[in-house]
Amino acid sequence: MHPDSDTEYEFHQNSNFYYLSGVAEPGFAAAYDISTRTAILFVPHVSADEAVWTGVPPSLDEYRAAHGFDAAHYTKDIDAVVGALKPSVVYTLPENASACAAFSLAPVEKLRLAVHEARVYKDDCEIEIMRRANQISSAAHVTLMHEAREGMNEAELRGRFVGLALAQGCSYEAYGSIVARGRNAAVLHYTKNNMKLDNSSDVVLVDAGGTYGNYASDITRTWPVGPRFTDNARAIYAIVLDMQKAVIDACAPHKQWEDMHALAQRVAAEGLLRLGVLTGDLESILAHHVVGYFMPHGIGHLIGIDTHDVGGYPPGTERINKPGLRYLRARREMLPRMAFTVEPGLYFVDAILAEAQATPAVAQHIDFDVVKRYHSVGGVRIEDNIVITDSGNDNLTSKCPKEIADLSAHNVLLGASVATALGSGASLYYLNQNAAHANMEAEGLHPADHPFPQKKLFGTFDHASIRRGFHVFKEVCAACHSLDLIYWRNLVDVAYTEEEARLMATEYQYTDGPDDTGAMFERPGKLTDPMPRPYPNEEAARAANAGAYPPDLSLITKARHHGVDYIYSLLTGYSDPPAGVEVREGLNYNPYFPGGAIAMAQNIFDGVVEFEDGTPNTASQITKDVVTFLNWAAEPELDDRKKIGVKAILLFSTLTALALWIKRNRWQTLKTRKIVFNPPKNWNRKN
Repeated sequence: MHPDSDTEYEFHQNSNFYYLSGVAEPGFAAAYDISTRTAILFVPHVSADEAVWTGVPPSLDEYRAAHGFDAAHYTKDIDAVVGALKPSVVYTLPENASACAAFSLAPVEKLRLAVHEARVYKDDCEIEIMRRANQISSAAHVTLMHEAREGMNEAELRGRFVGLALAQGCSYEAYGSIVARGRNAAVLHYTKNNMKLDNSSDVVLVDAGGTYGNYASDITRTWPVGPRFTDNARAIYAIVLDMQKAVIDACAPHKQWEDMHALAQRVAAEGLLRLGVLTGDLESILAHHVVGYFMPHGIGHLIGIDTHDVGGYPPGTERINKPGLRYLRARREMLPRMAFTVEPGLYFVDAILAEAQATPAVAQHIDFDVVKRYHSVGGVRIEDNIVITDSGNDNLTSKCPKEIADLSAHNVLLGASVATALGSGASLYYLNQNAAHANMEAEGLHPADHPFPQKKLFGTFDHASIRRGFHVFKEVCAACHSLDLIYWRNLVDVAYTEEEARLMATEYQYTDGPDDTGAMFERPGKLTDPMPRPYPNEEAARAANAGAYPPDLSLITKARHHGVDYIYSLLTGYSDPPAGVEVREGLNYNPYFPGGAIAMAQNIFDGVVEFEDGTPNTASQITKDVVTFLNWAAEPELDDRKKIGVKAILLFSTLTALALWIKRNRWQTLKTRKIVFNPPKNWNRKN
């Protein structure tokens, strides 16, 4: 670290202390009085001069209440407070002994081991925090897949990932992100991230995760730089995918983690035998640990507050000093609530291959001429995060695509979509524009007419689609866009029951008050609260989005010409610019947007969310549902208005028919009747 006395460096809390206290800020201490069962928090005192630079901190009582302690004091009073308790001995973690030098200490390694073992098992709250960390990181990976193009730099992709993760709530990278193209992927902890993606036949390996609520995510995806995998890259990728699927399917309570590694090695050996990379008897290959020369790391590790979390080797458990096994990060029985990464990989590392070639028992099983054919692939790794459940496991990373068809499809829009999505006439129009066209103010391409049921004269909203659409809004759109005119109560009896809407509202904290003391306070959301905003003000929104201000979506389908058709076309219309059209850096080509260039990146892809009702989560279905929801948000009275309209039509039709009947059968007779006066026979005019 470069020393600079006038710089505030990013602080990461000691993991054990955070686990026990929930405090993420620096300078704190905590004590627990066993005899009285009292938890005491010690807070660093911030002077007025320090507050000028770091801000005014909460009060002692606010810290105490926020972190659930019984009492709070300043750290300068540790000796006095602990001394007043008159402890016979103070138990502390070994690294904290200096803070309690005034007392009789019993620094016990057992305490550290007990904390580590407790951290292995995640409670419901921890699992949900980790799920959110993985959702955010998965979405960032998906965005990278769709934005990566030949000519970009590895550092650009890392920066983009970090920006996306931070914008959606992560506090920092869980570890130094790895973005490695081609042969760089053969370096397991490659961190230079400074090479261009200059070869469309390369693959790019991205190992990146964000930390949310002080819990890490750790995700790796490998995809082609060009439109699709080369045959050689696809062959290696398919083996790694088979390895990972086999292990994830097998992960369940009471199985041994090292057996999962052995399973991955067996699947890898079978696949490499099919390719001709390995030769000979399968069992001999496994006995000589030949696969370890292609996958030199373990199948995965425990994950939690730390990316490589503690507890992998219980006391008395020894490491296995054999190729591919010596770096196994855990050897223990899998039990419910344990969280692991599953990250098989195959690599062509020159130094390791040279070692294999120099080891006759290993070299006899490797065809090095065939190895040369796959050497340029560099390496492939696929990594998911799972939690062991009572009956199997829960994959927290399931929304991040890894199937070959999905990864190859991320660049299919390069050419074909212009002709298919826009129509041949529109393609010719855009192909013939000058290079500046995509940066000019223009009307944008006219959207197609899409068959939304609510557009029909007597059509109404698909309420199942509204429910799915709100789920998409929460998972994809709400990180940047507000929905100020919609309240939680508006969802009741439209897409959710009252209880469902109430529970969703309580997931968010709202500022309320003042209370009796005049202070503002935080409380769980209520049905009467509006949807939460992603940013406190416009300035914060612009700062997080490179100067662009994401609009409120409450009335977006009414505020845009062509309404739902335009929004649907815009969300599905992203593609690479046609030949001759240039889009300046930071913008994305979309012919439906005025000027053809939009700051918002594409965020909706196949599998970006999962639907609870089993509806296929294709990009088109996801877009249809979120547009339906936004249309409802803009016109929540549409169904009622149409019902009233139908009733009015029926009423006035009935009245019209009645009026016609009266006219024909009553009034017409009166109108055409002739009145004739017939005087009586004895009538005399003189009379």
